[in-house]
Amino acid sequence: MSTTLIVILTAAALALLTVLLNLAGRPRRMRLDDDAARRAWADSHPGDAIRQVTLSTDRRAALLLTDQGPVLVWAAGREIVARRLRDFDLVDEGRAIRVIFRDYATPAAELRLDAFERQHWLNLMDRS
Repeated sequence: MSTTLIVILTAAALALLTVLLNLAGRPRRMRLDDDAARRAWADSHPGDAIRQVTLSTDRRAALLLTDQGPVLVWAAGREIVARRLRDFDLVDEGRAIRVIFRDYATPAAELRLDAFERQHWLNLMDRS
């Protein structure tokens, strides 16, 4: 079998697999609301009073202001991740802001925010 034929068959198999996964309805990313964001943080930190919840326009992230400082809650696939904003880096990637936590066990969060929302969130994160 020629190398060209193997490459063509492999590409076709990958394309078919991609189509089948999309048709099968692979899990969509969860969307947050105020209650889900509050619950995500309150479940692990029941004594921490939440003063304000700011949802992103796409509802895939929320910024909570608590008595102990800001908290980022975001959808990671079908799971919700919540972390206090301490010891992190912000990387502006143009269309998104990436929040990289210095805790190796915490995944980075990608926040897709419009121009107004971006400035508002950066101001809220800076108040810590």
